[in-house]
Amino acid sequence: MTQEEILAAVAYLQAVWDGDDTAVDVLSRREDSERDIIDVVIDLADRFGQIYMLIRLGIGEDLADDQKAEAFAKVDADHAAAVTAVLIDAYRQWAKTAEGSAIRELSLSVIGYLAMSAKATKEEIPALFEMLRTAAITHNR
Repeated sequence: MTQEEILAAVAYLQAVWDGDDTAVDVLSRREDSERDIIDVVIDLADRFGQIYMLIRLGIGEDLADDQKAEAFAKVDADHAAAVTAVLIDAYRQWAKTAEGSAIRELSLSVIGYLAMSAKATKEEIPALFEMLRTAAITHNR
């Protein structure tokens, strides 16, 4: 994902969370060459889940070649990783037919997933959005 895509997805989720229908409408408008915002939002959830899983399993970019096979085995054996993959696939399938209020419900579900993964309470969700924005700006140059 590009930095712009991540920032757009976070802005969209923030607007949904805040109930800002005007911002949701503006952020939903996409150029012909751009993917639907809900697809970008799901990509953000997928990326977040993958990064979270690697951190949770203690897998970093600094692994030696002989440690990588062991790391992949950890991922393959991790039940939460499998559940996350199924959830992300369900989001992608739901997005294909979601219209109107179903898109809002899907977006709220993604927010719930992000919050649960980050162990954030409802009150901490705005801070989670800020953390995602900061990470996009800092690490996606």
